[in-house]
Amino acid sequence: MTKKVVNIGGASARGKVVRENEDFRVFEDDTIEYTDVGIDYFGPIFGRVGISIASIKTDDAHRAALEMAVSKNVEEYRARKKEKRASLESKMFLAVMENDDNKEALSIQDKINRRDSFSVIDGDKSSSSDGNDQP
Repeated sequence: MTKKVVNIGGASARGKVVRENEDFRVFEDDTIEYTDVGIDYFGPIFGRVGISIASIKTDDAHRAALEMAVSKNVEEYRARKKEKRASLESKMFLAVMENDDNKEALSIQDKINRRDSFSVIDGDKSSSSDGNDQP
């Protein structure tokens, strides 16, 4: 089954396809054509950083838009970490991204493991942190 390719960026499909997946095709002249699946997937990602998917006409522009989206996500994680609202999982992500060694990540993993092993006892019921209540 072939995916419908939609050229919403206005680029002409010239030359051979040099890269293709379910989201888009890239041609020899660096033009890009998104499939319906690609539009549904990348459209909202690019939209979060103020880029219309219709404005992306080349593979280079696609990569630049992805870099902007990743940068925004990392900035948001950093802001949450500074505000002390980040979950342990978010802190783990930042530790892996920002550090050359795994010391901080391993420390956070230890905290996650300890958190997941706790049980809360309420009257006649015991609730574990995984949500499985025991009578």
